[in-house]
Amino acid sequence: MRGEVNIDELGPDEWARFREIRLRSLAEAPLAFGTTLAEAEAIPPATWPGQLAAAATFVARLGDDPADVGVVRLAPDRSDAGVGWLISMWVAPEARGRGVGDALVRTVLERARALGHHRVCLDVADMNLDAVLLYARHGFRATGETGTHRPPRQHVREHRREVQLA
Repeated sequence: MRGEVNIDELGPDEWARFREIRLRSLAEAPLAFGTTLAEAEAIPPATWPGQLAAAATFVARLGDDPADVGVVRLAPDRSDAGVGWLISMWVAPEARGRGVGDALVRTVLERARALGHHRVCLDVADMNLDAVLLYARHGFRATGETGTHRPPRQHVREHRREVQLA
């Protein structure tokens, strides 16, 4: 059953909220991200606000429930100001199939357009078919570029997808 999905953009002062959902995402889906739970847990508290300043960060809630059930970020490309990166995407298991992922992706694409980006890229694990299908629904197409996570998770293969923005 779908309900109202509310999206909040987090500012640097909301770093604890971001840290909480980021750690939850890494614990629940450890093979989906390049960062490990242990690496994220070791990040000093003073560093988290800078992460929010460096990339637009959005969290999702369902209806009036204050609990965050999804997260996504839009990071600028380091060498091309017209390109943004959809990163850190995750939806809590209890919220999957309720439109949260679609709302988060739409939010990132809207922000990318507002920033003047002409393209948004992402990397997704090949085995994460639900995520691949989500991104395909929003126009993301495989580029042919592939890679793996760093050791010891180099067995996780991923591929790059991108969408051109009008």
